Amino acid sequence: MKPHGMMANMSADSPEMSEAICRATKAVDRDLIFLAQASTEQGKAARKHGLRVAEEVFADRTYTDSGMLTPRKEANSMIKDAARAVANVRRMVDEQAIYSTSGKRIPCQIDSICVHGDGPTAVTVSKAVREGLEAAGIRIVPLTELPSLKH
Repeated sequence: MKPHGMMANMSADSPEMSEAICRATKAVDRDLIFLAQASTEQGKAARKHGLRVAEEVFADRTYTDSGMLTPRKEANSMIKDAARAVANVRRMVDEQAIYSTSGKRIPCQIDSICVHGDGPTAVTVSKAVREGLEAAGIRIVPLTELPSLKH
């Protein structure tokens, strides 16, 4: 289960909204994997409610100093260059941290990487990120195969 769009952005910074989403998720199926934006209120709430949590970073987005996604209305919010996206993801995975546009390091767990499919560079960026991770010896597996998420 993954909050999406404005709900995701709002709940990432809101304990109350994240709690509500997690209560609803648990009521529907407590065995669902909750895909949370890394280092946000979503993961905290999901763990509090006993959900399996996968922390996610974004290959094609930038971050603010608070660890939130840079709003799309800002010019530097999207990463469209495949090589830059690969370097960004490799750094995040290697260091288990998000880096803001100002260079601030925000430690986090990384279980999943998202590439938005709504842009003209989505396929190119997705392919490059996968190839870059595999070339570095990083295995790509379904979330259900992550040791921390197995029953």
